Amino acid sequence: MKRSLTLLLCVILILVSLSGCSLSFNSQDLMVPPKPTGDEAQIQKIIEKQSGKEYELLLPSSGDNKTAIISKDVDLDGNVESLAIYRANGETHLLFLDKDGNSYKALLDMTTEAKNVDRVDFADVDGDDVLEILIGLDTGTGINNLSVYKFTDTVVEIPTECPYTTYVTGDFSDNGRDEILSLIITPDASNSANLISHDGSSLSSLSSCDVDNSVSSIEIAKFGNIGNGIYGAFIDALDSSEKYMSMLIYYDNNTNELLNPLYGNGEYDTRRNIAIFCRDVNDDGMIDIPVAVNNSDDESGSSYIQQISWIDYDIPSHEFINIESDIYAVQDSYLFRLPSNWAGAVRTDYDTGTRELIIYQYDYQSGSSDTPLLCIRTYTKENMNQNTDPYRELFRSDDYLYAFYIPENDSYMAITEDEVLSNFSVS
Repeated sequence: MKRSLTLLLCVILILVSLSGCSLSFNSQDLMVPPKPTGDEAQIQKIIEKQSGKEYELLLPSSGDNKTAIISKDVDLDGNVESLAIYRANGETHLLFLDKDGNSYKALLDMTTEAKNVDRVDFADVDGDDVLEILIGLDTGTGINNLSVYKFTDTVVEIPTECPYTTYVTGDFSDNGRDEILSLIITPDASNSANLISHDGSSLSSLSSCDVDNSVSSIEIAKFGNIGNGIYGAFIDALDSSEKYMSMLIYYDNNTNELLNPLYGNGEYDTRRNIAIFCRDVNDDGMIDIPVAVNNSDDESGSSYIQQISWIDYDIPSHEFINIESDIYAVQDSYLFRLPSNWAGAVRTDYDTGTRELIIYQYDYQSGSSDTPLLCIRTYTKENMNQNTDPYRELFRSDDYLYAFYIPENDSYMAITEDEVLSNFSVS
């Protein structure tokens, strides 16, 4: 029998080759999706029972929870609660489940008019140490709708009206409850921010503020420490000219207002050409804001070199404070942290041919900048082995050699070789 099957297979192969056809086997043709196991298998069985076996799991399109089945112990009782997102019979379902011991039970299976889910988050909006589940529903219009649900013996929706483009959660008002900062960015340039807070029975607006109408999209929005025990939202965005910009939005408990102190601020312009975002640059636990310093010798230089001053906001004085200044070499992928006495007192020049950065002492009153303080040159793989005198090597990688030279000068801003070595880093 075995021999007969072998002969039959040989005959088939010969006929196929004579007919000009070919047989090919692709490993993907042999692959099948792995079957779910454990908790996920249990949940999918419940979905099959609810949907009649014909369903499609849906993934949130943004946020930190980009899975179709999201589980978390929201009430810290040792058992997880879960949300499963799926589509069946042309409808989007939100299936809430509770785990009791080793088995799951469905608490609520509801449908929504939204075709997709934008994001899913958890926050304690009513301050009872139990996390509520926040579900952003994609309306397809660019302005999404947020729904908030609470797990009890069943699932209860907390009434809210919260349209958003993106949102940030955190205890903005220091009242022991998480608020929701809704940011709305619209094509007709009527941008705004709205702080949504729990009033005992529902979620409603606590305060709102304007947002720069030149903002066209939000890149990153996060909750963080401003200082003096106050927290707020640090937002990095793109404006209509495709430049990056930053915002700080926080709630002032003294005035009961939502404030955006960089909005309309003539002293600090955060617009910049490179993707540098708010972060803690000096490891003090507070988030710092990048502000561009336009001091390049020529217009083209700003595409290659960007000086950034990092600022903090001092809430008691309502003033911004300079924390640190850096120079970013965009094309050459390095960062140079300026000595503290260089901040606001230097100008840069960049030669695109030699890939050399020159930092000059700059007098803002006279406009004089004829004292070079430091030169940093980038050598590519093709020329990194040439004689670099009088430049001294800073750092070498597979693709680049970075070298520096300190011109002779008697300036009070003169830098040492050790300072150059400690202030340089590859970005």
